Amino acid sequence: MGNFIRFILHNLHFIVFIILEIISINLAVNFDNRRKSIFLSTSNQITGYAQSHFKTITQYFHLGEENESLTSENARLRNELLNLEQKLKAEAAHPDSLTVGEDDDVYRYRVVPAKVISNSFSSLHNFLTINAGRNAGIKPGMGVITEDGPVGIVTQVNQDYSKVISLYNIESSISAKVKNNNALGVIQWEPYNLQTVVMREIPRHVELEIGDTIVTSGYSFSFPPGLPIGSIDYFNLESGENDYTVYVSLFEDLYTLNACYIIEDTWKEADTVSSELMDEEEQ
Repeated sequence: MGNFIRFILHNLHFIVFIILEIISINLAVNFDNRRKSIFLSTSNQITGYAQSHFKTITQYFHLGEENESLTSENARLRNELLNLEQKLKAEAAHPDSLTVGEDDDVYRYRVVPAKVISNSFSSLHNFLTINAGRNAGIKPGMGVITEDGPVGIVTQVNQDYSKVISLYNIESSISAKVKNNNALGVIQWEPYNLQTVVMREIPRHVELEIGDTIVTSGYSFSFPPGLPIGSIDYFNLESGENDYTVYVSLFEDLYTLNACYIIEDTWKEADTVSSELMDEEEQ
């Protein structure tokens, strides 16, 4: 308390000056309409400027939360889209069937959002690490995708993280097809090429064109059918060979990858349980 009093006494002249200035400004503004108008206009401008910049700063610190919210919403929408596509295909395949109706929910896929923690490109065996593991229901064999196509397949899982074999891995192999004619092939990586992958096992009688879209075939529980992978950059047929070598330019730039989605095929679990039950009955 003594220190406070000494501070007041030491700065008494300055404090009195500030008080008198405030009183003078208040009298000048309140008893002169022109000055009052100028003061209000100026104060509003200063206040608006300060609030605008404060809002920008607070929005910046909430970007992480907004990104998490958008990622979760995108995962929900993608989940609904994949399952709606599955229902429409089931109805198209069995138009007269009573097992799939307007009120039936054909639920096959579950989509989980995740962030990429690390991503390698410099070796023959490249992997990603994502921040979703057993606690999020992730299991080995699940496919990892983005809006632009497949990224890889989950190989190892712990409580909170998962290891994903990247498309940029010589051991990676994804079943794919040409969208225009459904010609089947296998997508593989040629080492150290970060722009294109190679599609093989397409027979020579198939008609191909530069720019044709390559999509997932669906002959795997890791990826749903029809996910875009890339477009044909060029192709060739070596003398004496029966299959094309097709070079596919990827839609997804894995080098700048930050967010992804893991897809669980729930029918895979059902098939696994059914086969185990059949094996037990046979025994």
